Amino acid sequence: MAHPVARTPRLRWLLLVCASCVPTAPQVFGPPPAQPAATVAGDDPGAPAAGEDGWGDGGDEAWREPVAAPPAVVASGPGTSASASALAIAFPADWQAASGWRIFTRQVDEWAGPRVWRTLVRTLPALPAQGDFNQALQQAVRTYLPAELQGKVAPHAYRRYLGDGLFAQYSYAVGPERGNKDDTWFTLYLIDCGATWELVEVASIYTYPGVSGPWNIGVREAQEAAEPVLATIRCAGPRNQALFDPALFARHWYFGSGGSMDYVNVFTGSSWSSSVSYAGDYELRGDGRAIYSYSGATTVAGATQFGAQQGQGTWSFAGDTLTIAIRGLAPRVYRVATVADFPDATLAVMLKPELAAMPTAVTSPEVIFTTKSTYGE
Repeated sequence: MAHPVARTPRLRWLLLVCASCVPTAPQVFGPPPAQPAATVAGDDPGAPAAGEDGWGDGGDEAWREPVAAPPAVVASGPGTSASASALAIAFPADWQAASGWRIFTRQVDEWAGPRVWRTLVRTLPALPAQGDFNQALQQAVRTYLPAELQGKVAPHAYRRYLGDGLFAQYSYAVGPERGNKDDTWFTLYLIDCGATWELVEVASIYTYPGVSGPWNIGVREAQEAAEPVLATIRCAGPRNQALFDPALFARHWYFGSGGSMDYVNVFTGSSWSSSVSYAGDYELRGDGRAIYSYSGATTVAGATQFGAQQGQGTWSFAGDTLTIAIRGLAPRVYRVATVADFPDATLAVMLKPELAAMPTAVTSPEVIFTTKSTYGE
């Protein structure tokens, strides 16, 4: 989706280059092919073992679709016809109907006041399946997201599967609605249902007393409450098609991040700090080979430790998942949410597989990869 900005800042760390750069005319690459593209593969025996994502952080369980909500209520979008393309979505009985939305509320009472999570989902009038999919989503954003948040719409369009493998593209905006002091996270999905393109909107709200934050954790929990409902979506659209052309990943990708924290003893005034930083790159070749390098440093109380890795292996892409298998290392598995074009580089958002390309997941600077290196600048 195209959202003009005044300028693209020049930043030193890859983390910042990817997190805060907004391309002048961001473009998600190409419509996905009609049939799943053949997986790019080498002959390396180090294919990812079942149930591993290769992150080595104790979270190696395979990603699974959320458990489907019980079909207590099934509704078709108000703008769809009774054709085979019409969208169906199921809501549990505890999702209340109000003003065209289905609303789920969870509240925890604490001594400082209640913490409240609210998740709202609604279907919107369907669009005819004609023209450009990206432009159709952009127009829907202008039509349905609150006017006061139009300047806060995400600069990229993101892709994921919904329901039983339906192709969906989405954008989002975050901010307070007029008359509301609390932020709301709006997400608008455009779903390929064959003869029609269906629209589903999700709004997530988290309110809390001042001592019970942070907001970003609470709003993610509200967003996650919609996942079982989104998993029930059904329509006549194509299923499990590749979300991106595998050839897009045959590039040289850079990644990196860093952070620090300062400590002060309130009694003595003494201070110390700790920090961590890392950077790496993947050279993914068109023949399925992969070359990898990585270096990192950790500092605690003035003592710094350095580490590095290098290796070669293979890579493959299927559906929405990029797998990089480096010999001697656990395979890395990424769920790709977007591939976008800058004037001078390409950017990709690659998530841990269990994150399922949720809107709150794509905002982390740690999931950004780019073909532009800024090392040494």
